[in-house]
Amino acid sequence: MSFIVIVCSKCKWARGARADSKRVKCTRCGATIDVQLARPFAHADNERELAKAVGDVNQKVMGKGKTTVRTQIPKDVHVKEPPRPKAKGDRETILELAKNMGEFGLDDALGALAGSKGIDVSSVDKEKTIKVINELLTKGLLFEARYGRYRTI
Repeated sequence: MSFIVIVCSKCKWARGARADSKRVKCTRCGATIDVQLARPFAHADNERELAKAVGDVNQKVMGKGKTTVRTQIPKDVHVKEPPRPKAKGDRETILELAKNMGEFGLDDALGALAGSKGIDVSSVDKEKTIKVINELLTKGLLFEARYGRYRTI
């Protein structure tokens, strides 16, 4: 019995199939794949080799590690990028600053925001920073320990 590795045209995920099958369903997205029309990316003689070949093709498609597959992945296969970590907002940055420093001022907040965004301190919007600090004060997350110096509650 002969097996082949094919890639889903919808989600670009590799899966194994018997070479004499007509159609298979993608295990990831549920799309129907016509095996006779699909391009084989690897061949295997048994299920153990098939599992290894499917893993190798998926690693190559997702851009991880080396591949031992005898054929190359086509350039039109789109690689899904991993999600980027969510950038911290001004509010979270100021609260983290307050927890780390204990007591901080407006200049400290501007420096922390500039550092988190990777920009110069003069580029940070001072008015917006004051609004964020005032919002945190009114919500009760910060208090003014002395004039112009803030702390967490």
